[in-house]
Amino acid sequence: ETAIQLANDLSEKGKKPYYMGVGGSNGRGSVGYVKAFQAVLDYEEANHLKFDNMVVASGSAGTQAGLVAGKLLSGWPGQVIGITVSRDRATQANKILKIVQETLEIIQNPIEASLIREAILTNDEYLGAGYRINTPGCIEAIDTFVKTEGIFLDEVYTGKAAAGLIDLCRTKKIPSTHNTLFFHTGGNVQLFE
Repeated sequence: ETAIQLANDLSEKGKKPYYMGVGGSNGRGSVGYVKAFQAVLDYEEANHLKFDNMVVASGSAGTQAGLVAGKLLSGWPGQVIGITVSRDRATQANKILKIVQETLEIIQNPIEASLIREAILTNDEYLGAGYRINTPGCIEAIDTFVKTEGIFLDEVYTGKAAAGLIDLCRTKKIPSTHNTLFFHTGGNVQLFE
């Protein structure tokens, strides 16, 4: 609220502030992940491989929205799977839809809402009791990633997303024949708290 008020005050004084919401999660912020999606496609082509799925933490929704927009614009046949970290899957899907629409409007390439909805996959099975509340799967994922890959995950975002990735693979909801890309989007690394 303070940031919005400051932006309004500056506007009244003739300035041109730009208010960036939480997580940069609006159409303008998500354009960066449309470009990230294209970088993945370029990587696939350069390395002669194909990803079947992308798994990402889905919190403020900007990352997943940009990836979904990239999928739709490119015609990529795979799935962008968002592991929710703060809300139920239906609420998250609605949030993502709005941001995808804003993103596509900015890049002047609108797509029907029904097609966007079909491309949005959210999974709240790894949310646990809520935002920033650990789950056993999250702790296991953090431990597994650091011990096997030397990759640090956080307890709020990437740990829960990795818990989802591991379980989806174990339960064969993501088949072992699939190449799956895990997006590590950062977050605070609690190791240093």
